[in-house]
Amino acid sequence: MSLTFPGAARRGARAASPRRLPLWPFSGSEAGAIARLAGPIVLIALVNMGMSVTDTMMVSWLFGTEALAAVAVGSDFYSIVFYLGAGVIAGLSPFFAKAVTDKSASEQEKYRKIGGFMTAATAIPLFPLVWFAPVVFCMDAGSGSRVALASGPVDLGAMAEVIRVGIPIGIATVAELGIYLGATLYAATLSAADVAAHTIALRLAGVVYAIPLALMQASTVRIARRDGSDRSGVCAAIATSQTIAVLAGIGLAALLLAIAPGIAALTFDDTQVGRAAAGLTIGLISLLAAIEFIETPGSTASGLLRGLKDTRMPMAYVLVGYWLVSAPVGVTLSKALGMGIIGVWIALLLGSLIAAGLNLLRLRRYWPAT
Repeated sequence: MSLTFPGAARRGARAASPRRLPLWPFSGSEAGAIARLAGPIVLIALVNMGMSVTDTMMVSWLFGTEALAAVAVGSDFYSIVFYLGAGVIAGLSPFFAKAVTDKSASEQEKYRKIGGFMTAATAIPLFPLVWFAPVVFCMDAGSGSRVALASGPVDLGAMAEVIRVGIPIGIATVAELGIYLGATLYAATLSAADVAAHTIALRLAGVVYAIPLALMQASTVRIARRDGSDRSGVCAAIATSQTIAVLAGIGLAALLLAIAPGIAALTFDDTQVGRAAAGLTIGLISLLAAIEFIETPGSTASGLLRGLKDTRMPMAYVLVGYWLVSAPVGVTLSKALGMGIIGVWIALLLGSLIAAGLNLLRLRRYWPAT
């Protein structure tokens, strides 16, 4: 399969370069650049998720397993709304990264204005969904942050291009996150133990997802900084990102399998519901380990495609994998076959495998023939 880039000029540039590339062009300097970008993202994500995990553990310890199940519903509803907006705004990343690489002050200013405008335009319609939702936590109406809009005209053509890239990212983010959070609501039809075990596994998933998220965003930036005609640079970014992702996936899976019994033992009370939830939690964390092994290279592939401004097909892959496959399979396994929340997570594993596999196959379009 030949290396494919949009535009005849890039295809001509590729054809004019007969230099043969290494079979797997891993780059130490590229790995260092990815690590420097990914490190702060991991720390920020861990701080954010640390608050969520702390709240979850405290609710379970202070008020019991059933209270934990109730809190999970409101929290996960908010997450769906938040990630929809964040996903749309993420479409700005490849454009701004390229402007920084080109050292173009005018382009950077243009995308700063677009970013400010899109932040406000996204927050305004989403705000009522959270404000008027029947949540179980209180919000201080006076503590909202102010979004400052950049002064001066906004380049509507460039903003339309950002929106074209960003909307599929937003839909894909909500589709992927929503299937997990929606499973919280579905688990409520099973039992309190199912909801509690799912909540613990989901919070733990949020913590470990900091690493795939950081690799995805760092990969987006690194490949967006490459000129599309530089096939050696593009391939180095792909090979290096995927090598790191596979190693990270193996490490995360091993870590999750090691800590699963301890997490279950520390979290739940010694009641009948608590003991049932603890047993289920070990099984769910084991399934999460398999998901992270698959998801880490899959999400990195998605990040690379975002950097190449290829977002519509990855969105379709998420919708197919999670909603056309995982959702009906999960209902069948949990209800018809009596597997409960374990059946739901087996279906989530299947959806992850489909979405990740299709993203990796899509990435081959940007790899040269050997």
